[in-house]
Amino acid sequence: MRAKGPRWEHDARGVGNEDGSWITAHVDRLREALDQPAWVTESPEEHLLPQLERSVEAAGSPWRLIEATVVDGVYQVTLEWTGACPRLRQLRTDATRLIGEIAEGTTFIHQSITDAAIEYHVVTGQLEGTTPFAPHGHLIRLIVHGPAIPDMVSGSHATPSPKG
Repeated sequence: MRAKGPRWEHDARGVGNEDGSWITAHVDRLREALDQPAWVTESPEEHLLPQLERSVEAAGSPWRLIEATVVDGVYQVTLEWTGACPRLRQLRTDATRLIGEIAEGTTFIHQSITDAAIEYHVVTGQLEGTTPFAPHGHLIRLIVHGPAIPDMVSGSHATPSPKG
């Protein structure tokens, strides 16, 4: 299938050269886990918040924790980002590093640009057969604000945020 336009700057082909079928079984396992009743663990403030706080409070961290709360089963973490290089790629790098502090064996990250913030929707967990513990996971929404964010979201292709 040919893309409707360039996929990045200077893209002359508009089409890739391979499919991603080698990993679909793992993606399907995550999807199946998400459909399991009670797969999402309780009390993310006990399991995730201490690690997030340590990372945010570390010397040189570009983050300030504003709020962390559970909304409809999703651990919603609102942060201010003050990265030295106010570029989306740097924000994505910093967000991925922060997510890495709480990531488990299987992790999915989706960036969503809204009118007011940049969000990272995260599923992370342990699937059947990958842990000595019972399979479990976490749903996380990082909501990122900060001085550079308005410029980053203006003129972007904003995507609606699921679940509010």
